[in-house]
Amino acid sequence: MSPQLITVITALLALAAASPAPGLLNLEKRCIAVEQYCGNGGQCCPGSACSYTSSRCTAYGNEGANCGNAVPCAAGLGCSYKTNRCTPYHTAGQQCNDGVQCVAGLNCNWKGVCA
Repeated sequence: MSPQLITVITALLALAAASPAPGLLNLEKRCIAVEQYCGNGGQCCPGSACSYTSSRCTAYGNEGANCGNAVPCAAGLGCSYKTNRCTPYHTAGQQCNDGVQCVAGLNCNWKGVCA
């Protein structure tokens, strides 16, 4: 094999192994990074989801963040349909008629209170 052909093959193999672009794809986890396009069924990295409105991976909302179909809330938080904000799960005796679930072991009763 000629030295030029070996050089070309080596260069092609290096290109094939390279990441598509820095930050676009987390190769170790095989997931798409936050703020990158995910609209064709791409898998967003943990802690994020593909936004229905922007088709980009969006980080889960922390307490007080806007939420809804476009942005889910982080663990332990639910999206209140009254405020459209990420709110901690309700505890015993708290009102639970806003779409946010009660903490583990409690249920929202017929009065709309966690019990």
